[in-house]
Formats: sequence, C-alpha cells, structure tokens
Amino acid sequence: ERSILEGEQKLDYIEECIAKQEPWIRVLCLLCLQSLVGNGIKPTRYDMLRRDIVHAYGYEVVFTLDNLERLGLFKKKEGSSSWPTIRKAFKLIMDDVNPNDPADIAYVTSGYAPLSVRIIQLAINPGWSAGLERMKMVPGVTICEVRQPGVQPPEMVKTEKQESWKSGESGVKIRNKRKMVVFFTGGVTFAEISAIRFLNKQEDNPFEIIVANDGK
Repeated sequence: ERSILEGEQKLDYIEECIAKQEPWIRVLCLLCLQSLVGNGIKPTRYDMLRRDIVHAYGYEVVFTLDNLERLGLFKKKEGSSSWPTIRKAFKLIMDDVNPNDPADIAYVTSGYAPLSVRIIQLAINPGWSAGLERMKMVPGVTICEVRQPGVQPPEMVKTEKQESWKSGESGVKIRNKRKMVVFFTGGVTFAEISAIRFLNKQEDNPFEIIVANDGK
C-alpha cells in the first residue's frame, strides 16, 4: 500500500496475488487503491484484471466489480491523476518519522499521514476558509455551514476564547477544550483513530476531537 501511495504502479504484484488466489478482500483493497491513486487503470490492463479475477474467484464477483466501477473505486483510466498534487499539498508522506518519539500523525503508519486526519488538522488550523484551495483538490464537495445562529466556524473563533480551565481531582488546573465531532461514513481505521488520539494530546490543539462512524 505504501508504494502505491508514493506513486508506484503495483499491477504486476496484484496480478501475482490473483494468480495465487490471495484473500479476495486483500486483492480488492489493492485494486481500488491503485485505481484511486492513478485515476483509474488503463483500459487494456483493466479488462485483463477483470478477466483474471473472474477466472480465479468465480463469476459471483462480477457483481462486486460492477458495483465498484459504479462507485468509481475500480474503473478505467480517465485522464491524469491529481493524487501527486494532493500528496504534496497535504504532506501525506513523511520520510523521517520516529515512532518512539512522534512529532507528526504520520508516525501511525511509519511515514504516511491519513488524508482524513490531515483534513481535520486543516479544519483546526488554519481553518476551512484559509484551507479552501487545498480542499478543492480532494474529490467530492466541501461544505462549511453554520447551523446555530451566532456561532462562528472554528477558524473565526479566537484561540484565547476557546480555552477554559477546570480543576482536576488533585487540584491541578486542566485545560477544558471545546468539542469537535468527526463523523466517518463507511467506517474508520485504527490508524486514523491513533492519529486523532495523537492530535488530542497536542497542547496547541484547542479542541477535544470525538470520533463517530456508521461502520461496524
């Protein structure tokens, strides 16, 4: 996965996994990751992969492959990929990471920072408004909407107003942070949870991040 995220093509390796009948879910994950990073797979290679998959795992998987194509997760190539630009803009790959003394969320995978958590960092600092150009690179729609009258988005609230303090059991003052709820649709990985826990421990983070998701 790391090699694919860094821009390498691993289709030969994926074909080997199919030939060896490696676990079906593992093959699907690699295929979808390669397709998403490369904005699809070249048509001739795509057709060959589909054929090999059906031969190796049975015709039942055709429905799954069709659904993945419909969702845009496993598809034929459509122009150039924006992934290299996203990877650089969000600093997703960090080479010098010390898991024993981490200074960045990338430590959770020994060098790759989950994009979802980088977006959370962007929401905290500099905020949605200042980070809008970077958010435009990410597929999908970005919505910043304030529903409660008189409440400003996170980037509009001054840090000193976000900070309050309460007394702990020992009498020591504990920083009482504002709450930020992050909801993942489709589930959340352990790496993402670990990265968010790391953010919660940072003194310069004015929020306590609460994670919720609709997955199992």
